[in-house]
Amino acid sequence: MIMSTSGVIAAIFILDLDYMLQGLGLYSYFSSISMPIETVRLVLSTTAGAMITVVSLVFSMTLVALILVSQQLGPRILIQFMDDLQTQITLGLFNATFLFSLIVLVRIDTSASTDEVKGVVIIISVLLTIASIITLIHYIHHLAKRIQADVIVSELGSDLEKATRQYVRQSQEIYDHIETDDYDELMQSFEAKAFYSVVMKNSGIIQQFNETSAFKYAKENNLIFVLKITPGEFLLSGRPLMHVYQGETDEEVCEDKLEVLSAFFSVSKIRTPIASINFEINAITEVALRALSPGVNDPQTAVFCINQLAVGLMILMEVRNQPKVLKDDEDITRILYKKQTYNSYLHQAFDGIIDACASNQLVKTHLAKILDELSALGKSEGQQACFEKFRKQINIDQ
Repeated sequence: MIMSTSGVIAAIFILDLDYMLQGLGLYSYFSSISMPIETVRLVLSTTAGAMITVVSLVFSMTLVALILVSQQLGPRILIQFMDDLQTQITLGLFNATFLFSLIVLVRIDTSASTDEVKGVVIIISVLLTIASIITLIHYIHHLAKRIQADVIVSELGSDLEKATRQYVRQSQEIYDHIETDDYDELMQSFEAKAFYSVVMKNSGIIQQFNETSAFKYAKENNLIFVLKITPGEFLLSGRPLMHVYQGETDEEVCEDKLEVLSAFFSVSKIRTPIASINFEINAITEVALRALSPGVNDPQTAVFCINQLAVGLMILMEVRNQPKVLKDDEDITRILYKKQTYNSYLHQAFDGIIDACASNQLVKTHLAKILDELSALGKSEGQQACFEKFRKQINIDQ
């Protein structure tokens, strides 16, 4: 839309600039770039007609690619195509060229005293047409490359790696961690206290928890928030999002402090990458499961998906396997997060693949090898025990 709008604006102001430069006599040295007005009309009408035809072709190619990818690799992959900058630039350039030619064609003054159009309008129209043709050639090559399974999975793997590194960095820099025994003891101390439960108003998926605003509000009002969910979960209406306690007292939470609490949660009907790293894991796992289905039967794609999942799981090893909390300057816990162990990510990544590859020796062998490599890199005995458990589930001979 930005490029299309730019084409309209350029057509309006460049034509005025063209007439202004003619009035100043600045085209006397460039007589070779002038054209009869009828020829200009013919060129612009031909360009406009050709561009709108090519735009239809490009849109058709894009839709066909989206259908093929959705059927073979899964609908979640479509986000990769919708965010593809090169596709957006291609469609934008063709639209801009069409609109530029159309607006200039409409604005040519048929009652002008001169029967020639000079300068900038002709140059810009020709340059836009040449650029559009070059872009079309590049787009065909780009689209043929984009629909390859390895390229798409590689991009999903890059997204997962980026998301896991950001998650690890936040875990190390923002959150405090406490021992599991201390967490359990803290939770037990809350059992005897009165609390207010913030519940889901409408069923949906938890996209985000605004912990910055929640932490500030809890500190200002001496509250403690105990989260009962993690971003990315689906909850039915009426399910608790978090429990709210009055800090360091047995008093009930004041009703006037509860009105804004539900605003700290963002809820959606569909899953999006903004929610958590679970979206990227699910997207790669879905591609692997489709690749292992009898209708597709592409074990090499499944192997490549396992490699990308392994990279993300390796990075997640850096996360401390302890409950995370947020404390204020006085070392008072204000937000307690729901426990999420490394084992949960392993289950999410490999449970479906292990079941699907039961009859595929190639994928089973590779998955066992990956689990052995991850086990060797394990940061704790708990992580290594998780890998060994999954290794046994594969049921492959040594």
